[in-house]
Formats: sequence, C-alpha cells, structure tokens
Amino acid sequence: MASRAAVLLASAVAALTVPGYASYRRKRWLKSRRQRVIVFTRYPAPGTTKSRLIPALGEQGAALAQLHMTDAILHEAGRLQQRNPEDLSVEVRYHGGTQEDMRYWLERRTGISCWWRVQEGEDLGQKMANAFKDAFREGTENVVLVGSDIPAITADILEEALQTLNSSQEEDVCVLGPAIDGGYYLVGLNRQTDSRVIGRGMQLNAGSQHASGDYLLFLHADTQLPSSWQRDAYRTLCRPGVVVGAFPFGLDVVQDSSHSKRQFQSVGGFPEFPLLEDVEMLRRLKRHGHVGITEGSGVITSARRFRKHGYLKVTSLNTFILLAYQMGVHPDTLAVWYYGRKVPDKD
Repeated sequence: MASRAAVLLASAVAALTVPGYASYRRKRWLKSRRQRVIVFTRYPAPGTTKSRLIPALGEQGAALAQLHMTDAILHEAGRLQQRNPEDLSVEVRYHGGTQEDMRYWLERRTGISCWWRVQEGEDLGQKMANAFKDAFREGTENVVLVGSDIPAITADILEEALQTLNSSQEEDVCVLGPAIDGGYYLVGLNRQTDSRVIGRGMQLNAGSQHASGDYLLFLHADTQLPSSWQRDAYRTLCRPGVVVGAFPFGLDVVQDSSHSKRQFQSVGGFPEFPLLEDVEMLRRLKRHGHVGITEGSGVITSARRFRKHGYLKVTSLNTFILLAYQMGVHPDTLAVWYYGRKVPDKD
C-alpha cells in the first residue's frame, strides 16, 4: 500500500513539474525572438472591465465585449506570427485575474504561440515603459505595443510598424498609430530608442519636435481642460512679459505664436530628467519672463492617486521631493525615491 502511494505521489509530482518545465522552456524560447508584439488587456471578469459599456450591455455583456476584442487582436497577432514563425513573439500583459485564469484562457489557443504576465507600474505610462524595458532587457530588437480594444487593427498594420522599426535600427525611432480622437492606438520602439524615451522630459521633447502649430500645450493624460481653455490660454500668453502660462492646479502652456517655440527652444526644452522635468523647465523660463496664471476655470486632475495612497501621504511625498530637489538632490535619485525603482541609464 505504501509502495503504491509512493508511486501515485511520484506520478503527481511529475505531472506538475514536467508541464511546468515545458512551459518555462517555451516562454524562454519565445522571449528570445527578435521582434515582439505586446497586447495590453484586462482579464474579462464581469463588473471589472469595460465599465462604460455596463449601462448598455450589463456586466456580463461588457465582459464578453472585452473578451471578443482581445481575442480578435490576438487572432491578428497570430496571423502576423505565422508569417514570421521564427522571428516574432506575442506577449499579453494583463490586469485582473490570476496566472491560472490566463493559462486556462490562452494556453491551448490555436493559431498563436504567446505567453502572459501581469502589468507592473503605478499608472498606464509606467506599465507601458516597464513592458518595453523588459522586452529590450530580454534581447528583443523591435517592440510594438497595442491595447486590446482596437477592433480595426490588422496583421498588416502590426507588420508595417515592425518593418518601420526594423529599417531604422541605427536610429532612435518611435512609431505611433494616430487615433481619430487625437491619441494613438499603437506605439512601437526599437532598442536604439528605448534609453531615450524613459523619462517624461525626453518624451515631451520628442512630442514638441513633431508639433506643427504655433502653440505648445503640455497636459497630463489624467487631466481635463476647461471648456474655455483656448481663450484663457491665449489671453494669458498675450500679456506683455509672460513667457509661459499655467492653469490653476498646474500644467504648462508655452508662449505665443512665432515666439512660443523659440522661447521653449532657447531654454533647451525639457531637461531629460525622469522626474521634475517641468519644475526645472519652468525655473529656466522664469529667467526670461513671468509665469502667467490663466483666469477662469482651472484644469481638473484625477484624484486617483490621492484616493489610493491618501491625501496626506501624496502631498507630503511631493513636498519632500521638491525640497530635496531644491537642496541639490539629483532627479535620478529622486525618481528612485518617488517610483520605488531604479531608473535606467540614459546611455
């Protein structure tokens, strides 16, 4: 009896370890490929996904919409993978659910060979940056990242983005898929670009270089402008002596018409800091003129961070970071204190 129990136990251990080892080897094999498509999604659990669709579809219907859209984009990624079976891997970065949930959903999926891991970071920007950094650290050369709720995306679109990155390996190139609402549905980087876009200052400078208008508005993704923002900003920037404007509660707008970009460029744009790039840029601009505060309604910024960590903790940390910066602590060190992780080298 004891002997039979030992055999059964050994069989159970083998059943657990052999598939686990095979999965580990498969994941390492996929990670080693030169090109990668990363799909950001939520695990489609009722009540936690597509909340804006719940009033129309119900919790179950909204979850099914999330499921079908993720499945659709994975189908297209799989089609592209079949064109480059030895060169392209597909990674799913998920939020919500567990590893077991994801394994049950995706492990036996046909038409695609993919793996999955949880999204890491405080907000979407950090999660995206971490996904890119992990891919490049694992040896990938070209990475395209897309969200799961883009029904119109195709294998051809993904392939075009990767080909653009592949043809520019010696340059720091960023590929963006422009959306109708002014945002973007796809972002791609190659290894050369990675070290140049980690900090917000570098990202803001890259955006300003591609701007075609006479005015520059820098706005956080979780902030909404008042309905009168154009009028208020223009009046503020037209005031003699003003070189930069700000709405109440922060976020900068830079000078008027033909003088605006020259003023921005004269101070070197945003410093390539991982943190406090806006504070340093404003400090430099103050040498050339005043900071004008718009009249009327201010911007409305999401209180998500305050609700999550508490008003006192967030305010105290922000104040401490600013004081430390004024005392000469380098922004790279402050970023480690603020984000709780090492900032990648810029070289």
